[in-house]
Amino acid sequence: MNFSFKLDKNRNPIYISQHNHKVQYTDQTITIIDDNGITYTFSDLEKNEPSDATPDTLFQYIITWNLSQITYPNGESITFRYTDGLVVG
Repeated sequence: MNFSFKLDKNRNPIYISQHNHKVQYTDQTITIIDDNGITYTFSDLEKNEPSDATPDTLFQYIITWNLSQITYPNGESITFRYTDGLVVG
């Protein structure tokens, strides 16, 4: 799967490339359903905070949504776990 999208200010997907995939964003989770009915869930987040943050301006922002699970139409799934950004299982 290879395509591009971005989220608008209301967190709705805007498709940059042509494809037949459905993208949903809810509660910091991105779900993509491809044209074969396979669901890809991206809910393992990597966050970063600016190096110049102070207690008054401390905030984090998401830099990566890692693939957390692939679910096939028959209900079988593969789950991914990460440690320090590396897949461990």
